[in-house]
Amino acid sequence: MQEPLRSISIHCELLIRVLEQGHYDTASEHAQHVRESARKMRDLIHDLLAFTRLTDDEPEYPRKADAGVIVKRTLEHLRSLIESNEAEVAYEGLPVIQGQDVFLIQLFQNLIENGIKYRGAEPPQIKISAERIGKMWQFAIQDNGAGIEPQYQQQIFTIFQRLHGDDVPGTGMGLAIAQRVVEREGGRIWVESSLGKGSTFYFTLPALDDSSEAKA
Repeated sequence: MQEPLRSISIHCELLIRVLEQGHYDTASEHAQHVRESARKMRDLIHDLLAFTRLTDDEPEYPRKADAGVIVKRTLEHLRSLIESNEAEVAYEGLPVIQGQDVFLIQLFQNLIENGIKYRGAEPPQIKISAERIGKMWQFAIQDNGAGIEPQYQQQIFTIFQRLHGDDVPGTGMGLAIAQRVVEREGGRIWVESSLGKGSTFYFTLPALDDSSEAKA
């Protein structure tokens, strides 16, 4: 959090200096840097609050969530990003699972957004699927993006970890939040990727026990 605060401080001082010296032509440039740094701070605080919420105690009873509905709602949130990147997101036959809607939307949103932002030369194409394996559903979110080098495939789930610096907007918390959502429900998350050939993020979530009383 120190980086955007430092930038705000520096450019505020420069803004005051150029105004005092009557250099109004450069004032707008420094004001723009202040505005951008403030936006970064806002986004960072938002993601930190989201991450903090995920440290709460586990729910006392299983909650039922329709993954298809969750993805549909997520895509509505991401509509402008999808349209501006001419992205295509395909999914079908997603199951009803155990989890809380608000957290699952964060999970899918971060992973889909990741596949769009870290795109390759072609328009992003993302495919979402799920497979029942024992007592868990294994989801796959596949993209045709830039891919991730093997040495970074564990590192990317670390909080504040960003591989592309400021070239791609973000706080570096999206995948950490995704991991926390999955682990909160007793699942796990990992990625398989080849540089230049896209990535597939896998994660597991509990299937509902038909004998249990789940609440929607």
